[in-house]
Amino acid sequence: MWNKLSHDKWTIIYRSKVSDKAIYNHEHADLLHFMIEYDDIQILIDSGRSSYKFSDVHFDAFKSQYHNSVTIDKLSYQPEYSKYFPNDYYQSNFDVAVKQDNEILKIIFNGTGFNRIDRMIQFRREVILTNKYLLITDISMSPYTHIIDNYFHISKDFFYDLDNDILTNNVNNLTIRYSGKCKFLSQDNKLTNGSEKYGEIYKKSVLHSTEKIDSNRKIINKFEIM
Repeated sequence: MWNKLSHDKWTIIYRSKVSDKAIYNHEHADLLHFMIEYDDIQILIDSGRSSYKFSDVHFDAFKSQYHNSVTIDKLSYQPEYSKYFPNDYYQSNFDVAVKQDNEILKIIFNGTGFNRIDRMIQFRREVILTNKYLLITDISMSPYTHIIDNYFHISKDFFYDLDNDILTNNVNNLTIRYSGKCKFLSQDNKLTNGSEKYGEIYKKSVLHSTEKIDSNRKIINKFEIM
């Protein structure tokens, strides 16, 4: 279900397989989600989940917005709740291809989960790692324009230089330049809540963008080691 790969000093962990849906489950909306480390330093992280109680502020941390993932037209890749709609609504194909050589590691996520919005989307996410940068490209095959929201959850050990688009690790001074359309969410936004232990919450930074996507417009985000 989950794969872990390394390239140079990078490590990536990602979901590689769809689980069988059950009426009740604890599955997160994380099929396009991945976590990234560089030289054993966490960069893009998982938000965790502090509680399964509906009244808890972190109850909905299973949703796509709490992962390094996307929504299209405000909908996640798969429906957030199982068995509320006819079976055809949930059916989709998902596969992951990996290409690696001495220069790059390329992971390609292909899926039809967003096709319930538009049958022509045929969504693809490409993640490329080189010795110096992480490049994420989101692609729709549809000629019709949709709204895509991107989310990247940053380790709490980083602070951000707004003037220079630089992330710096508080512990070891690793610096990363971000390139893309994302902006940081206010710390008042509940998506900035993370949890490493059930019942406990901490604050982290979240990069977010809202853009238009279609077959002529790819969405590109880049994290470059300085």
